[in-house]
Amino acid sequence: MTVLDLDPPQPALHLVSSTGSTVARNPRYRSATPLYGDARELFRQVLQFTLEHQVTIDVDALRLVLCTKQSLSATSACTFSAAGIWQLIFIDIVAICHNHKLDVPTGCANALLRTVEYLEASQSFHERSDPVDDLYDAIDECTGELVHDLRPSTPSKARRSLRSSRGTKRT
Repeated sequence: MTVLDLDPPQPALHLVSSTGSTVARNPRYRSATPLYGDARELFRQVLQFTLEHQVTIDVDALRLVLCTKQSLSATSACTFSAAGIWQLIFIDIVAICHNHKLDVPTGCANALLRTVEYLEASQSFHERSDPVDDLYDAIDECTGELVHDLRPSTPSKARRSLRSSRGTKRT
């Protein structure tokens, strides 16, 4: 049985059982990336959302994504822009990990995707956020994959139907 090790109190989280192998969490991510206020609440809500929908998420990556966002922006944790996603994935997360001598978790894009999915499902986006399709498009381009390839629990229809005007990101 696997128990989520989260900052107490987390009353809405439930015990999770696992039939597969568990990935050992690095306690350095938790100490280097504290969450406060609305970022902490969003962290709890995204975890609860992924538990309810039985999708996987790297908890360290989610913590890192939300901590990086909260530390570098005065806006709400529920405010996302397409340009901000590029900045977050390719610059900010890498810089935070470098400064704390941590490896960049491979699940950062997936954690960001799950966060956007939760905000869309709960209609919790801040009014200053970009349209949700633009956010999915930005995540799609950051990963080099179609969003539906990362989302096996959703219908087979990809969110992005038109080629992006920003071109490809493959370097």
